[in-house]
Amino acid sequence: MADETSIKVAKITATQAIIVALITTIGGVMGGVFIGKSSKSVESVKQRWLHIHNVETSSPVVRIVASVNGINYSYPSKAIWAEVGPTMSEEKFPLLYEADAYRISFSAFISDSADEIGENISQHVEEIKINRLPTGKMVYELYPLSSGSRSAIPKLKVYYSVN
Repeated sequence: MADETSIKVAKITATQAIIVALITTIGGVMGGVFIGKSSKSVESVKQRWLHIHNVETSSPVVRIVASVNGINYSYPSKAIWAEVGPTMSEEKFPLLYEADAYRISFSAFISDSADEIGENISQHVEEIKINRLPTGKMVYELYPLSSGSRSAIPKLKVYYSVN
């Protein structure tokens, strides 16, 4: 069987070549205008972050769950537990662009030993408006939950910011 692959040369006139070049140029210019407009609108939207700075508790290790507008973020994100202390690592989590406010709450799991895990909760939901972002760190207090009862005394503090 003979090889049936062949290349056929397209023959076009000079006028047709000029028309193709004009169409390509117009398409490029319009694409640049479109991309330029959409990149400006993207630039005007600022990425906001939930920044967990540190945690204060008597427990040696902790796992924090932050809920922002119904989306849960887990700290630490790359380990099961974070050791509590003055040099504990900070972590940032990207927040949704289109929100006009952030409704933030936290819960935490703590462990005093390898066998006992405790939960700390709060019903409080912090609402932060985009047009009035607080400056500096904020504090969110969590209360131990034991046998279905929540303590009246906070045992854990999360230091965080939104920027």
